[in-house]
Amino acid sequence: MNFTLNLISPKTKRELIIKQFYQIIKTFFAIVFLFSVLVAIFLLCAKCILQANFIKTINERIFVLKNNHQNPNQKIKMINQGFGEINNIQKKFIPWSKILIYFNQVIPQDIKIYSFKNINDSIEIQIIAIAKTREALLKFQENLKNYSAFSQVEFPFLNLISKKDINFQLKVKLDMEKLEEQLKQKNIKI
Repeated sequence: MNFTLNLISPKTKRELIIKQFYQIIKTFFAIVFLFSVLVAIFLLCAKCILQANFIKTINERIFVLKNNHQNPNQKIKMINQGFGEINNIQKKFIPWSKILIYFNQVIPQDIKIYSFKNINDSIEIQIIAIAKTREALLKFQENLKNYSAFSQVEFPFLNLISKKDINFQLKVKLDMEKLEEQLKQKNIKI
């Protein structure tokens, strides 16, 4: 036989049932609240990712639009800068063919040039040659000094020791302004 003893009064029994019902509702709302918080966190992360992607896309489109529709003044400045660089290159240009034509007038027949070298892309020239006689070498030295386009002629004294078949080396700087004047006088255009 089973006997159930009920030592709780009916009033207390109702209070316990109501308390238990409230406890179930409280647990249900806690679960719903936690689920809502997790969904809100997920949605916030998704929103941040979508905003970052949107901003990236907008920045790429703005960059493409700026590149496609650059300010005309900026394009003109870039073109002018290119012309300036070309002008600088042309200013540094040395017309060696014209200089060689001019230089050929200075060389006596008894001298053979073996090397005519530009030093460090400047207007300084190093010449290595052989002279058949000392007189031809002295005439060459005198010609270089007489032509105003050649300045700072470095002619070592040791070049004059031998009488025949003299190997020599010298350095000369060109005065481009005077060279242009003399070439114009002889109708040789630079």
